[in-house]
This record gives sequence, C-alpha cells and structure tokens, in this order.
Amino acid sequence: MTQRIRRLGLPGWLIVVLGLLAVPRAVLHDLDAVAEGSPVNSLLVFGPLVIWVIVAVLLAGKPFLALLAAGGVYGIGLAAVHNIFWARAWAGDPPRLGGNLEGRLSAGQEAVLMRGATTLISLFTGLAVGTVCGVIAWATTRLIRRRRSAKENDAPHSPP
Repeated sequence: MTQRIRRLGLPGWLIVVLGLLAVPRAVLHDLDAVAEGSPVNSLLVFGPLVIWVIVAVLLAGKPFLALLAAGGVYGIGLAAVHNIFWARAWAGDPPRLGGNLEGRLSAGQEAVLMRGATTLISLFTGLAVGTVCGVIAWATTRLIRRRRSAKENDAPHSPP
C-alpha cells in the first residue's frame, strides 16, 4: 500500500474521498434539484475542485497523479450516477440513434450502446477534470517551491 501511496502522491482512501466530493452535484443535476447557473450549482461544481487542488498542493507528493486518480474516481461515480438515474433524467424518452443508424438496432441494443457511451463520456470527463486540476496543483506546487527556494537563497547567511 505504501508503494501505491508513493506512486500516486496521496493515500488511496483520500483519493477516493476527493473523487467522491464532486459526485453530489451529478446526483442533484440528474434529479433536477439544482438550477443551472445558480450559486448553489456553482458551489457544487467548483467547491470540490478547489478542495482537490488545495489538498494536493498541501499534501500530495505528486499532485498531478493524485488528482488524475481522483478524477478517475469522479468519472466512475459520474458514470454510476448517470446510469442509476437514467430513466429519471430522460423522463421515459431516452436518447436514440438517428441518421443512418436509426432503426437498425433493437431498443435494448440502443440502450446498451447509449449507456455505454454515457459511461465512457463520464470516465473521460472525470479524467479531464482530474487532469486540469492536477496541472493547476502541479504548477502551484512548483511556484511555491520556487518562491521558497528564492527566499532561502536571498536570506542572509550567518557566519560559521
């Protein structure tokens, strides 16, 4: 376990907790419980990501990898939420194939295909969010280290 911690920069349990912090917004969105553009929605969108970056900057040995992993957890959670609330979110009118593919598959096959696509998109979204937050945390960490290093180099040295 400590080898994995070193590889990802944070303990696995903390990566899971960070990833799951962003999932409630997906639940509330799929249930139409929060209005798009509302202050509560903005807090649910950006609050967890700010927490991700702060935790990674303060605690992670490898902030980019830690947040990429948290993004993966978020993507899995997002996929689960969208599939669990599928019928509610689409109100009995799920997406269907159109164009040249319209009517070529059974309703069951289309459902599997659409849910599969939703799952892949959710995973990609989670990893993309983790990547962006990871880059921000990595850059912030580098900036902080450079400033500390510059301060240490500028500090007057006491004679031996």
